[in-house]
Amino acid sequence: MCTYCGKTFKTRAHVNRHERIHRDKMPFKCSKCGNRFRFKEQLVLHAGSHTGEKPYKCPDCGRSFNCRKYFHRHKKTHVGGKLHPCSDCGKKFRNNSYLKQHRRIHTGERPYHCSFCNKIFTFSSILAMHKKIHTGYKPYQCPDCGKGFRKKFFLDKHMKRHKH
Repeated sequence: MCTYCGKTFKTRAHVNRHERIHRDKMPFKCSKCGNRFRFKEQLVLHAGSHTGEKPYKCPDCGRSFNCRKYFHRHKKTHVGGKLHPCSDCGKKFRNNSYLKQHRRIHTGERPYHCSFCNKIFTFSSILAMHKKIHTGYKPYQCPDCGKGFRKKFFLDKHMKRHKH
């Protein structure tokens, strides 16, 4: 049983993992960009985002992923029907969590706050990209001039513009 909130778990390891929520909000920090995570597994998944490598490619639509977990989640979108329709626009989603995220577009909800400048965002992924502005993290560098970029897309664009 959690000593903070009383929630019960099957094993002591699960209790220990859960109690981090109460003690250390985000104890795992990425050494490259400073992003913090509640669980080590999240940090490990995040670390793959710095390489730009996406080895998991969907055979149905060609979309690529850097994480097997997200690839398998995506594959489910090609199987069966999308069961959760948006009441505002009718767009359908495979699961309720995707619908909930989508609904923020209609409601204007912005639950993700930048700790550096207090800007607010609809999606955690957009906040993570935004935070790179403050940390100065630019993992993609031009081999010719050394200029750094936060996203591979911007490096590619730079390279196309500056080819002789």
